[in-house]
Amino acid sequence: MADNRAVRSWRRGLAAMVVVTSVCTIADPVDRAAAVNTTCANGSYIVVSGDSWYAIASRHKVSLSTLLQANTATATTMIYPGRSLCLPAGAVTSATTATTAPMGTTAPSPSTGECANGSHTVASGDSWSGIASRYRVSLNALLTANSATASTMIFPGRTLCLPAGSTSTTTSTTTPLDPSSVRVAQFPVQGPCWFSDTWGAPRGGGRLHEGVDLIARTGQYVYAADDGVLTIRYWDAPGRLAGNGWRLTRSDGTYFFYAHLSAFAPGLEVGSRVVAGQIIGFIGSTGNSSTPHLHFEVHPFGGRAVNPTAIVRAVDGCRTSAVPSQPNGAVPTPPITAPTTTSPSPTTTTLPAPTPTTVTPPTPLAPTGNGTRWNFFSPLRALDNAVSAGSRSTVRISSLPGVSANTPSVMVRVSASEPSGDGFVSLHPCGAAPTTSMLNIVPGRVNSATSIVTVRDGGFCITSSVKTKLRADVIAAAGSGVGVQPIVARRAVDTRSSSPLSPGSVRTLSLESLGAPKGSRAVTASFTIIDAGSAGTLSIGPCGAGSWGAAYGATPLQSFTLTVRVNDGGLCVRSSSTVHLVVDATAAWTGSAGISAVGPTRVLDTRGAGAVGWETRAIDVSGVAGGAKRVMATVTAIGGAGGAAVFAWPCSVGRPAASIGVTPAGTVTALSVVIDGTQLCVSATSFVDVVVDVTGAG
Repeated sequence: MADNRAVRSWRRGLAAMVVVTSVCTIADPVDRAAAVNTTCANGSYIVVSGDSWYAIASRHKVSLSTLLQANTATATTMIYPGRSLCLPAGAVTSATTATTAPMGTTAPSPSTGECANGSHTVASGDSWSGIASRYRVSLNALLTANSATASTMIFPGRTLCLPAGSTSTTTSTTTPLDPSSVRVAQFPVQGPCWFSDTWGAPRGGGRLHEGVDLIARTGQYVYAADDGVLTIRYWDAPGRLAGNGWRLTRSDGTYFFYAHLSAFAPGLEVGSRVVAGQIIGFIGSTGNSSTPHLHFEVHPFGGRAVNPTAIVRAVDGCRTSAVPSQPNGAVPTPPITAPTTTSPSPTTTTLPAPTPTTVTPPTPLAPTGNGTRWNFFSPLRALDNAVSAGSRSTVRISSLPGVSANTPSVMVRVSASEPSGDGFVSLHPCGAAPTTSMLNIVPGRVNSATSIVTVRDGGFCITSSVKTKLRADVIAAAGSGVGVQPIVARRAVDTRSSSPLSPGSVRTLSLESLGAPKGSRAVTASFTIIDAGSAGTLSIGPCGAGSWGAAYGATPLQSFTLTVRVNDGGLCVRSSSTVHLVVDATAAWTGSAGISAVGPTRVLDTRGAGAVGWETRAIDVSGVAGGAKRVMATVTAIGGAGGAAVFAWPCSVGRPAASIGVTPAGTVTALSVVIDGTQLCVSATSFVDVVVDVTGAG
């Protein structure tokens, strides 16, 4: 800032922005709020330490949904010890499910005389790991001393025995949660910035604000508040409130929670030791945030969050823009403009090599502005073979019942299983060399995608860069059926705001939720599977009709795009194991505005030329297919160190709230979008390389 007047003006502007936008709230994922119920028709329950909505529902033998409904809550509504919850009709309230501590799951409470090495009285917010850190003993030793396990619940007032070697001279056996007991060595944000005390302010979903919001500009540095170890990294994904963030833990167990970073500082991983003042990230607005800021929480000794306002005010650095000296002497460049080295550039193993910058547009296969309509039918298996690396398979359309050999193009769903490693699959006319990928393969996740391809001499070809098992199903053929109606990315469901898919249960997505009109024959949508604790299958199909199974791995995050049939009953999904699911629709196959296959045309490849971040990147597609008004594109995102949610939309409208999908860290994900217009806009929640190939036009 040039002078103090400019600083004051900027701060006033930010203050006004906060009032209008209502900056987010996060709790480092420990939920602690719920409405107090005074009149409960079916009895009440007092929350104890360690409780969760799911545990309370199980204990009282009722469904999670009925418990939430009885309390006008959602699965993200926070609860904490001492709160009263209403029980739904049918709840079991016998002695085995008392409204104090659950039977057989709480820690024993010996008298202090029975503890050979001293005792500790549990305070509000205590945890096993926090107590162990406070007394400088191992967690196992503390659990052994109390004949407990890590899942044994403790709550305020209980007495715990300390193991031999406990150090208690500098720590209290009562509550250590007074904010004045915590000091930090470094203000966590580079100035200029602004903050106020919003502790306990109400937030959406029944949450309370449990931190301080340090308002600053995107790209300003975020510092380690004290010496410690980065123990958890949070990455941005649909439905996740924190966005990109860190947990920084001190040697005494105290930890600091950072949220909404635009990017992480290079070279840092979980387990990295950092010193006070070291740059660990950059200000951003990822996750549940509407303006650039850092959400900062303080958890003394690993317990509940305390109001951090006084803690950060004691070292207020909002007027200090000078960067502290860094451990290696190097200060990373803030990612205000896209870095050129954030994402890997696997040009030989993950994607075909970039095509030249100057691309000759292909000749349209149908009259401009009209395009091909599509007949959708039950999938026809066209290929089911194990293939070797570099192999090319020819698929003959004439062998498929009901599909004419003279069909100019078909829509194909390709799935790969048991791959030998990372790679890609190309779908292309026979006789033409593959120039782009339609499916990127990563072992242990869903490897499926849908694309349209030109038929030549009664067939088309599939080329794989790795050894794998390939299946190809023809799901539609060019004809007299329906056209396509673009949907500006629309979130149909995000189970993280309600309850996950439970094994065998069916979730119905109505056409209205998908943004598709009645009579639609299919939709194009991205499916993001979150927190899959075990491998399983996601079954997807028109409600009341057949379904197709996508095999997923036991990974935290995987995303894929498919065109799938629907009917007026909507789209039904079912999972074989418990997962969270996000579905974002991008096109409905209905109406008469057709789209034709074109020779894949690369219109953007950022590898080595500047990755895509939150700032909008506009791509001119007017030269593709002779000036077509409707374009289908594959957007391939190459996840860097942190992965990202990817957005794509027609530049004629504003950026949608829903992404078109997610690419996890270190992987490559092909997503799909259909737009009306001559400019396609893309952005991402953190910097990733993006490749855009136009595959259809009309």
